[in-house]
Amino acid sequence: MRLAAAFVAHELRTQARSLRFRVLAAAYVIAGSAPAALAGSLRRDSGTPPGAATCTGEVMGLLPLLTAVLAFLLSLDAISRERDQGAWSTVALAGISSSGYLLRRWLALQVVLLPLSLLPHLAAGIVGFDGVGALAFGPVLYPWLMVTAPLTLAFSGLGLGLGTIAGSAGNALLLGAIVLFLGSSLADAALGRLGIRLSPALDGLNVRGVNSLISRLQLALNPKNPWHGAFPRDVSDAPYDAGVAAEQYLTRAALPLALAALCLGAAVLFLRRSRPDVRPWRIPAEHPLRTFLAVLSRLRDRARPDPRPARADLLVLAVALLVAAGLAAVPLGRARSYDTLARARYTAEREGGPDPTPTDLLPGRWRLEGRIGPGRAVDLTVSAEMRNLGTAPQSHLACELNPYLRVLAVSSSDGRVTATRRWDRLALELLPPIPPGGRRELRFRLAGEPAEVSFHLPYSETGFQGAFGRQLHARFARDLSDLSRAYRRPALSRRRIDLGAADLVPLPRYETWKLGSNLAVPEMAFRPQADLAIALTTDDELFLVDSCGGVAAGGRLASHCRQPLADLAIAGGSYRRITSPGAGVTAAVLPLHAALGERHLGFLARGAERLAEAWPGLGDLRRLVILEQPDESALDVDATQRPLYDYWYEPGTVEVKGNLVRLKESDLIQSRPLDPDSLVAELVAGRLARRRPIAAGDALLFRHLFRDLALERLGKGHPTGAAFGPLRPGEGGMVHIPPPGPREPGHWLYWGQRFPALVAALEARMGAEALRRALDELLTREDPRPATAAELYALLRARSEVPLDRMIQDFFVAGALPSPVLEEVTFHRAADSWRVTGRMRNEGDGEALCKVVLVTDLGPVETLARAGEGEAAAFAFVTRNRPQAVRLDPDRECHRLIPNGAPKDQVYFDRRGG
Repeated sequence: MRLAAAFVAHELRTQARSLRFRVLAAAYVIAGSAPAALAGSLRRDSGTPPGAATCTGEVMGLLPLLTAVLAFLLSLDAISRERDQGAWSTVALAGISSSGYLLRRWLALQVVLLPLSLLPHLAAGIVGFDGVGALAFGPVLYPWLMVTAPLTLAFSGLGLGLGTIAGSAGNALLLGAIVLFLGSSLADAALGRLGIRLSPALDGLNVRGVNSLISRLQLALNPKNPWHGAFPRDVSDAPYDAGVAAEQYLTRAALPLALAALCLGAAVLFLRRSRPDVRPWRIPAEHPLRTFLAVLSRLRDRARPDPRPARADLLVLAVALLVAAGLAAVPLGRARSYDTLARARYTAEREGGPDPTPTDLLPGRWRLEGRIGPGRAVDLTVSAEMRNLGTAPQSHLACELNPYLRVLAVSSSDGRVTATRRWDRLALELLPPIPPGGRRELRFRLAGEPAEVSFHLPYSETGFQGAFGRQLHARFARDLSDLSRAYRRPALSRRRIDLGAADLVPLPRYETWKLGSNLAVPEMAFRPQADLAIALTTDDELFLVDSCGGVAAGGRLASHCRQPLADLAIAGGSYRRITSPGAGVTAAVLPLHAALGERHLGFLARGAERLAEAWPGLGDLRRLVILEQPDESALDVDATQRPLYDYWYEPGTVEVKGNLVRLKESDLIQSRPLDPDSLVAELVAGRLARRRPIAAGDALLFRHLFRDLALERLGKGHPTGAAFGPLRPGEGGMVHIPPPGPREPGHWLYWGQRFPALVAALEARMGAEALRRALDELLTREDPRPATAAELYALLRARSEVPLDRMIQDFFVAGALPSPVLEEVTFHRAADSWRVTGRMRNEGDGEALCKVVLVTDLGPVETLARAGEGEAAAFAFVTRNRPQAVRLDPDRECHRLIPNGAPKDQVYFDRRGG
């Protein structure tokens, strides 16, 4: 220990006197801290200070590369300095072993490097502290502990070991390039034959992150650029989950640390105490390659290890080999483990079974009891009543259940039940079957740590099946993905608690599991209601809420309600309740966002009034819970809370599950206020959908219909009314279709652009109140069968005062899209009047029924024009007033596509010619 202290004191004294070290250290700290300082400066100018997590996230874009370079150069310099000062000759005569010397030299370097590498992290924490008023230690210290410190240990070991083996700085750099690049290529080729690929050891330096940081800084420094807000990228301010981060970070540090252990272990043999007996080469004086061969001869002498190493050195070499093998086994074992999980999911999805639950078998009274926590575990008991409303006995039940949730026991109140399990599919066979009109109570005992696996596969339009299919059928090692980077995204985490229905109960599935055309499992659309009762215990310090509107008090969560079983959800974590102006509303945000929550959620004071305005008769906001929710990317160390594309799309999207409303964290930290009408529209859609079951294939249509009608009634409907467009090239095929499913290509464009315009046209044609009353009648019918789109269309035809047959058939059923334009408009002046004629031509398909308005000096004159596919409808006006213009559908009540190019829906009167 005294000798180690002497090494440390010598290293500190030497580096303190070294101008080279002081310059490198200052450059490292300034460059490493600069992203945090810039983030704080730029964000304060916009009024939204960054938190410690955001500042640290930007620092980590550059710091890994800087740390590796600094640690390698300083350790290489240390070993070169010792050699130049003749210390190696002294070591050969001293009692200290070669391994003892190298390990003490390496440890002495850590005393200098590790505190130095911590300074940029502390700078990021200080900027974040000044920004949010509280210092969060997690995002500041854990990245240093799991990223920067391992890189410091690894690259200082590489520099020390390679410098000792190679004998000079130049040779060490060359040898390092061979080890890092050629060694990775050879390892890829060997592992590729086994279907495994590991990321290179240098991948942890985040070179792509450096390029991204530079690009975003260039955008941020140009305020005229529309993407100038790309820096800084916001990272979640939720409490740091070190366990989830360690699974990802430490796996990546394993290979650099393994290489460092190998190099240090091998270097023990090259700090020689005796000279190897190497027969010299006799090179003739006239040989044409004499100089080159002389260099090779010297390298040959240098490359020979110590012929008689000490036992301590051999022991250290053996330990180094074992450590390197153990570290390399970490990513290899993880790759194998996640490959097995991915194959299980791939096979289960390919096979498509079991058969879905019959739609006659609906849930009745369901009770959820047990405990959430401690840690990531749950222990639950579910009492599930199923009712047979059909005319035939039913014995089969298929359910979704989180694959990490074990079924410890299952029993039936009458007879017996047989359960089979595969991935997230649970099939139950009941004996005897449930008779028509009968009921059966099933009891489940569940335990485990519900989670979702992120396999870290490249993006594929065909989802997991396409991405992992390429993995299975890869021909070359470069086509494989590094599955060691996969990780489990727990439903219960210090960062967020997000338990869905399948994480809590066996969720009956009424749709097939067979893959669709896009190789994705269809989402559940049929959502029958159940009478839910929840009685759970949890830790006192956790804030938990459920979709019934229950809030945990004293470590107990108890509530009951009637809602779709698929909407069952429990969320929470470390939250702070804020004073809500809305009566009966509970609002909670992350602790660091308390002030932001008070500022942005003030609209709840008029929330009940806006809800009644959007749809009368939906009740009030009592038992409503509004919760700020970090995105799932908050648990992914490679992702950020708000990527660049969020600056393009409008924020404000909320997720409604029963009485639980989840706001995105990225929306809450915006400087602009939240849009309350989007929240109200989502509440309307959720509450209307609970009135009556909706058919599986039509659930998406009804949801968007409810939401868009609510926005229309609030005055926040489609910005161009019933007309929409123009479209970009290639987008026509995405909207010129019937209402698509959730996985069909371009569905987002149809539901975001065309369908709101179609709803506006339907409301203009039928009338807002008549349309609302028709929907209320549909949802309150005493009919056990689910509501369908066909039933809705028939009711609209019956309750409308104007004919809707052609509109419904053309637009809702066939997906036709008219595109009317004006042509051949002429203005004729007679003795005391004007005659205006023209035609409305439909360049699209479907029927165009639009107003044509003549604007005159004393007011408008209008007529109705009707044109089918490729047809032209003539119109004529006679007026005593001088005309100003002819306009097609000026109030935007006609459903149509606005064509590209110059407007074709208005023609102005030329006064000079008149």
